[in-house]
Amino acid sequence: MSNNLKRIHAYLQPLRQEDGAVSWAWIVAQCPFCQATHSHRGGELKDNPFRTLGERESNCKDESVKGKYELIYGGLLGYWDRTGTPPPFTSARYVSNPTRWLAQIREIHTPKKEKS
Repeated sequence: MSNNLKRIHAYLQPLRQEDGAVSWAWIVAQCPFCQATHSHRGGELKDNPFRTLGERESNCKDESVKGKYELIYGGLLGYWDRTGTPPPFTSARYVSNPTRWLAQIREIHTPKKEKS
């Protein structure tokens, strides 16, 4: 990681895609370049989303203000199904070891295999 990158808190949340699949997303509440909210992929539900933290390109619509920053863990957010307003960042919970929470989310969204 470059030492001159801005370190930005990113909030992890399960994100329901339009096709119904659930994946991880890292949400940046306020971009330091354009002040907008951005989301960054955190991987598939089966993946460890913490491995996707680190250097990222901002998703600014205005190309002239785009830049890079370093995503660092800021907390956990509730669900966002992309059909409405994302949950408020005031609802974020910081959990120092979110392994159990990740497992619960995976359990909820993993299709159950039918017994033969």
